[in-house]
Order: sequence, then structure tokens, then C-alpha cells
Amino acid sequence: NKHFWVIHIDIVVLECGSLPSLIDSAAIAVKSALFDTKIPKVSPILGDDNDFVVSDDEFESTRLDVSSVPLFVTLTRISGRYVVDVTREEEEAGVASISFAINSTEGIVYVKKLKSGSLHPEPIQQIHQSVQKVGNTLNESLMSKLSTDSLNKGKISFSFN
Repeated sequence: NKHFWVIHIDIVVLECGSLPSLIDSAAIAVKSALFDTKIPKVSPILGDDNDFVVSDDEFESTRLDVSSVPLFVTLTRISGRYVVDVTREEEEAGVASISFAINSTEGIVYVKKLKSGSLHPEPIQQIHQSVQKVGNTLNESLMSKLSTDSLNKGKISFSFN
């Protein structure tokens, strides 16, 4: 006697500087989209197990909890060093990349190697804590920005850097 929502997220890539940056950026976009998603209240119709009413009142909706949605931090190995947020040229010069999915509650939850080059295990073990720290900082910054923006919904703000 439970109902579930199935959410599909499609990402259309118009331009891609590099695959590692695309993965990291897509994860930020997905988490942001899920944060802004509201699930309407659903009420069953009495006497019928299969029918229900979906409320169209915006105030009868709940936000999704995105606290455990991971963000990605991808490192690319270039001449024995690991670089974050590489450009297309840096990616071409890189031997291989490794993506870490990090959430705020469990730390690193997924690791995937990209490209066919080799990665040595010792540096990966050494940068493990640094990657987790970068992921946590990124997550805190994103959640802070999303929370601030949701409070200022409808107001336009911009800045020149």
C-alpha cells in the first residue's frame, strides 16, 4: 500500500570542455535540480485502492532530501601530479583520470577510473583525504548557495567578478 515517484533527469550537453569536468558539473546540476524539486501531496480516494488525488496546491508539497546525493570530484594524472577541474588541453595531456563520488554523510561512495592510462595506488591512497575534504567543501558551498537562493526565489541577483 505504498506509492513511489520515479524521477528521471535528462542532461543535454551543448558544449564539453573535458569529460572529467562534465561529470563533476553534471553532478552539481543534478543535485541542484533535485533540491529544487517539490513532490505534491498524494491522497488515496476512499474505497478504491488504485485511485488517488494529486494536490495542485504548491503549499501542499515537500522538498526532496538531497543531503545524501553525492557530488563528483575528478582528478586527472598529468606528469605524476593530480589536477582537479582540467581543461580540454590538460585532459589530452593527462594519462588517466579518476572520479570520486562524495556525499556529506558517508564520504567517498564511488570511484571510477577514466581513460586507459595507468594510475599508481600509492598517490591515490595519499590523496584520499584531500579529495574527501574538497568534496565536503564543494557540497557545503553548493547547499549554502541553494538554500540562500531558495529564500530569495523570484529576486534577481548578479555580481561582477
